[in-house]
Amino acid sequence: MKIPSIKVFGREIFKPRTPRTRSPDENLPPLRSGRISQPPTIKYLSPYRSRQTALLKTLRSTYDAVDAIELLTEETGDLSQALYNFVRLANVGHEMKIFALDKTTRLPDIELEWRDFASRVNAMSNAGLDGLIDQFHYLAFVRGAMTCEVEVAQTLDDIVEVYPVNPQTITWQLEERNGRQVWIPYQVPTNFISRTTLTNGMVSLEEANFFWVPTDPKVDDPRGRLLLKPALASIDFQIQILNDVQAVLHNQGFPRYDVSIDMEKLMTAIPPDARSDTKKLREWLKDHIQWVKDQFESLNPDDSFIHLSDTTVDLGNGAANQGRGIDVRAVMEMVDVQIENSVKTPGTMMQRVNSNTETWATVQFRVFVSGLQNIQRGSKRLIESICKLWLRVHGYQAIPVFEHNTIDYTSELQRSQIKQAKAVFLQLAQNMGWISGNEAANELFGHDAVGEPRQTQPPQQGGGDNQNNGDQSSNN
Repeated sequence: MKIPSIKVFGREIFKPRTPRTRSPDENLPPLRSGRISQPPTIKYLSPYRSRQTALLKTLRSTYDAVDAIELLTEETGDLSQALYNFVRLANVGHEMKIFALDKTTRLPDIELEWRDFASRVNAMSNAGLDGLIDQFHYLAFVRGAMTCEVEVAQTLDDIVEVYPVNPQTITWQLEERNGRQVWIPYQVPTNFISRTTLTNGMVSLEEANFFWVPTDPKVDDPRGRLLLKPALASIDFQIQILNDVQAVLHNQGFPRYDVSIDMEKLMTAIPPDARSDTKKLREWLKDHIQWVKDQFESLNPDDSFIHLSDTTVDLGNGAANQGRGIDVRAVMEMVDVQIENSVKTPGTMMQRVNSNTETWATVQFRVFVSGLQNIQRGSKRLIESICKLWLRVHGYQAIPVFEHNTIDYTSELQRSQIKQAKAVFLQLAQNMGWISGNEAANELFGHDAVGEPRQTQPPQQGGGDNQNNGDQSSNN
C-alpha cells in the first residue's frame, strides 16, 4: 500500500520516504587479516604474587586512577566484593540466535558452528566465550570501556582469536576523515614512556578489526567513565579510620593493670650515695621503674603476682577508658554509606546488615540490576559485532541476535506463584475465546497443547459452606 503525501494549502508537509534496500555486505570495510594491536611485552609470569604491607601509603602514592582502582579491587574486601557482584551477576548465561535475512527463520546449523567457535575462543583462559564476556565486563567496571581486536586468518576464511585490549593503552586523536572530524584510536606500547609525542612508537588501530564500547562516555570523549573512581576517596577514608581505631583500641580499648609505686616507701630504699646526687637519684629511680615494668611484662598468663610492698597492682579495669569517647559504630556506618554509594551496590549485597524491609531491598536490587543491564547492552553489541565478522568470513548472510539471560532475583516460591497466576489468566483468556489452546500452551510451556482441556470448577475466593450466592449473610 502506497502512502500518499499530505498537502496543506498547496504546500507539501509530509512526503513518504522510499524504503531503502541494502544488501548485508553493502558499505562494509574490506576484510583485514592478522593482528595489529600489540601483545604484552612480558615474556615470563611467575606463580608468586606479592602483597601490600602499607596499603594506605601505596594508595596515596598511586596517581593513576585506574591503577589505584585495580589495587583496591585486589587488596580491599569492599571493592573486591563489589567487583565480584558486578562480574558474576552480569553474566548469568546467554544465548546466540542467528536468523536468516527475513529476521524470523532461525539457522540452527550455523548456530551449532558458532557454538564450536565460542568454545575455542579466548584460549589463554580456556574459558571460551563465557570467560571473554567476564573480561569485557571487568574492563567496563574497572577500566571504563570494553574493547577487543578480532584476528582474522591469513586465508580470510576463519577467525583465529579475539583479544581483549587494555583501554589504558589506547590514545585517541581527533583527525579528519572524508571531511569529518573523527576520533582515531592509537595503541601505546607498554614500554612507551614519553606520552608527549603522539606519533612516535604508537600503532594506529584504524585499519584493525577493532571494537570499542565505552562505559557511560562523556560528551565528545570516547574514553568512557570510571564507575569505581568515587570509591578511591571512600576507601582512603575507611583505611585511615580503621588505622585510627586500631590505635585507639590498642591504647584504650582493653582493660590493663594499673601498677603504682609508693614513692615514700621507695625513698627509704634509695642508696645513701644517691640521696645527695640528683643525677644518680634520677638514674636509680628510672632503673627501678624499668625493672618493675620488665617483671610484669615477662609474666606468663598462668603466673601469679609477686611484688614488693612498695608496689600496688589494681586488678580492675585499670587504665581502660571509662569516660565518653567517639562512637566508632556511628562513624563506620557513615563510612559504609559512602562506600555503598561509590561502588553503586546496595548494602544487602555488601554484607551490611540494616533494617530495610524485603520490599525496599527488592527495589534496591532492581535498580542495581538496571545498571548491570546497561553494561550488558554494551557487551551484547560487542559480541554481535564479533559474530557479524565471523559470519562474514564464513560466507554466511545472516543476522545475529545475542541475548543475556535475565537476572533472576525472585525465589522459587515466587516463581511458582507467578506461573500459577499466569496459568489462571491464560485459562480465562482461552475460556473467553481470546486465545486458542495452542497459544496458551506455547506461552506457558513452549509447545502446543497435548490434549483437550478438562472442564473444571474455577477457583473461588474465600471459603466455607455458605450456599447463598447473593447474600454474604443469611441475616441480611
